[in-house]
Amino acid sequence: RFCLRPVIERAREYAESFFQHLSPNGIAPSIVANHVVYATFALLRWWLENDQPYPAERMGEIFATLILLPALNQ
Repeated sequence: RFCLRPVIERAREYAESFFQHLSPNGIAPSIVANHVVYATFALLRWWLENDQPYPAERMGEIFATLILLPALNQ
């Protein structure tokens, strides 16, 4: 976990700049970015810990359905 901290922080900074102009339902971009980044890492961890039961393309679809689209449409 410690080695991921800089990666997560950089991802949050990038995501926050991405959501800065979207501001779904007045939710602060930093909150949206934090949610998206941690949910993405959790999904990736699940996929790896479960021996990659789905191909990467399907995981991309799952990511979009569970994480990205809801964050964009709030």
